[in-house]
Amino acid sequence: MKKGDGPSLTLQLKVQPRSSRTELLREADGQLKLRLNAPPVDGAANQQVIEFFSRLLSIPKSRISIVQGQQSRRKVIALLGVEPAILEKVLP
Repeated sequence: MKKGDGPSLTLQLKVQPRSSRTELLREADGQLKLRLNAPPVDGAANQQVIEFFSRLLSIPKSRISIVQGQQSRRKVIALLGVEPAILEKVLP
């Protein structure tokens, strides 16, 4: 990701791999949780996180990166070129 491509937002979420379906929800404590079909093996779950947000926000995968938690269920992702108002519209 490069500077100058618009606003950059970060999003904290909890990831649950090997779920029966892929879905984004908000837990009772307000934390975002992303359930994934992919197993946490060879980066498959991380790749599915990026693909999920790419489709959800209609942005290229190159504008999404995992900045923290590559090997953890708790992740911080960076979204480049996404306006806060657009993000709020698509989040649960």
